[in-house]
Amino acid sequence: MHHSTIDIWSGLTYLGEGPDGFRPVLETYVLKGAKQRPAVLIFPGGGYQVTSPRESEPIAIQFAAAGYHAFVLHYSVNPRRHPLPILDASRAMCI
Repeated sequence: MHHSTIDIWSGLTYLGEGPDGFRPVLETYVLKGAKQRPAVLIFPGGGYQVTSPRESEPIAIQFAAAGYHAFVLHYSVNPRRHPLPILDASRAMCI
């Protein structure tokens, strides 16, 4: 499995820049081989308030074991507000 981290706003303006330096990233869990496979995009957490580590890599590993390429989006959450999480999701789908 190939695991990497992608800055989804690399080269673009991220509207949620703040003093904490947070930038949304996409973690990839791509299975080896050229075979086409289904993929899943995971949004860990809930309510745009928090992200959850226990809903990130462990879930991606389970999907990978089932034959899926998995992608975990560490998206904008509180104190960043709507529409930033949706923009992050849209950008992740474009990659």
